[in-house]
Amino acid sequence: MQYFAIALYFFALIVQIATVFQCFSTLKHIGVVRSGWMTLATAFTLAMIHGLFALAREREPPFEHTVDAFFSLIISSVFFAGIFSIRRIMDAQITKNAELELLNQYDNLTHALSRAETLKRLEMEIERSRRFDHPLSLLEIDIDHFKHINDEYGHQVGDEILKSLTQRCLSVLRTNDSFGRIGGEEFLIILPEANPERSLEAAQRLR
Repeated sequence: MQYFAIALYFFALIVQIATVFQCFSTLKHIGVVRSGWMTLATAFTLAMIHGLFALAREREPPFEHTVDAFFSLIISSVFFAGIFSIRRIMDAQITKNAELELLNQYDNLTHALSRAETLKRLEMEIERSRRFDHPLSLLEIDIDHFKHINDEYGHQVGDEILKSLTQRCLSVLRTNDSFGRIGGEEFLIILPEANPERSLEAAQRLR
């Protein structure tokens, strides 16, 4: 009976350690509920310490100690299953949010940067240019008579023109340049570290 109780406490201790690890490893992903997870981690740590004291008993444990060890293992297992399920849900939500954030960065049609992402990068580059006194250039592209193209050939042809324009521009620009769609047929190009001469060369290549 003694070894059986010790084995039960030992397995409960392993489950509690795994549960505490799940709680602490979740802290890096959460914000407003951090205190709740800290409380859970503290509770399971105390339960783990309780299990260590139970294992340290040297005398023959009575029957109620065996029952206590059994229920300790059951309760620890249930808590671990619950924490693990919550952790899986949180990880799935974090992955989904990251995918949505990535989708919001790009225009659905052309796969150029979205308007919001373009303006965000523009603000960052302006701030960086001011801080380090580095040159920064902007180019704006507008397709002439684009409404006439849509009216004459249909919006599907207009969409293909927008996608083709985006791909051709991206093939010319540098990797650190930003190309974004800010309107129907209007695009903005951010050229970090580009003085007027270099931006003029880039504009000629694009034209």
